[in-house]
Amino acid sequence: MGETETSAIEWLNAGLPLLDTLIWPLAIVILTLMFRETIKALINRVSKINHRGAEFSLPQSSAQDVSTPPALSYQDRLAKIQEPDVREVLARETELIRTDLSKHIQDTKEDPVEVLSLVLAETRMSVHFEKAFRVIFASQLRCLKALRTASSVGIPTSEIETEYYPDLKDFSFKNWLRFLVEAHLVKEIDEKLYITDTGMAFLIYIFKNNLPEHRLTY
Repeated sequence: MGETETSAIEWLNAGLPLLDTLIWPLAIVILTLMFRETIKALINRVSKINHRGAEFSLPQSSAQDVSTPPALSYQDRLAKIQEPDVREVLARETELIRTDLSKHIQDTKEDPVEVLSLVLAETRMSVHFEKAFRVIFASQLRCLKALRTASSVGIPTSEIETEYYPDLKDFSFKNWLRFLVEAHLVKEIDEKLYITDTGMAFLIYIFKNNLPEHRLTY
């Protein structure tokens, strides 16, 4: 064995203990670099460290994502609902109306324009009454019934406020009365209230269609 080979072996023997000392730190460094994202996530999940070890918990955002997904807004829910094609429904209803009108005109010999105008007027009145009934207060309906009983005599506005207005916190008597006036259900003359023909027709409509008065509030 030459002098050069002997020297190399001596260096190798001297470096083995040093290599044995460095192998595990180097392995840890390499593994840390390879799995740094996973280790980072685990560190973020540490909620407590004590003498028995570390305690882990799910991040707050992850728990919310699993248990309670974010609620969709009203507009988002509407966007997810596919709007139905109403053209076929309209076409069918149009044909039914034409058939009914033609039969009515043949039976009565009335002017088609007059018949159609009457049908549209009845439809318009029904829509108006349905909308009014959806938002009217029970106290306003009681007021209408009292004015119907009073008929042409009327009732003083101050008495209506005292007897029928329920003293709503966020809805003044002025607004309470304005609804009845703007819906053409009552009219005010010389500080007295009178029911209108529309108001009378409205009460008849409620009775004939058996609308649920018990669901009204205030």
